[in-house]
Amino acid sequence: QHMKTAPHQPISDSKVLSVCVVVSTLLLLLFLVGFLARPSGNRATTMAEVASDHQWAVQLKGGVDVEKIAAELGFDNQGQVGSLEQTYVLRLRDSERHSHANIAARLAALRTHPQVTWSEEQVPKSRSRRDF
Repeated sequence: QHMKTAPHQPISDSKVLSVCVVVSTLLLLLFLVGFLARPSGNRATTMAEVASDHQWAVQLKGGVDVEKIAAELGFDNQGQVGSLEQTYVLRLRDSERHSHANIAARLAALRTHPQVTWSEEQVPKSRSRRDF
């Protein structure tokens, strides 16, 4: 009941080299596809990419009408931030995004507005689990 097998044939060095080249090429392609498909938070970004959403958390002085201030500055009010009083998320209107100069002017006006006590751009953070 013992099976006979074919005699062992050695693999030539050229075949091993060919397989290694193919495997390393495939691994390189997989790496490049993965790198190019990553979200922008994992690679160097331009200023336009960082500010692409144009959302700002702002704190206003008490008794100020947020809708009036937002409209005056070219923003839309996205709502209050949790239970923080007089703190809102403002988003730059699409109609105000036609040039970098206009965006910069709108942001400067927001930062220096007398009714704005504090402002900070909201930038998405990329989170990833660490492997140990």
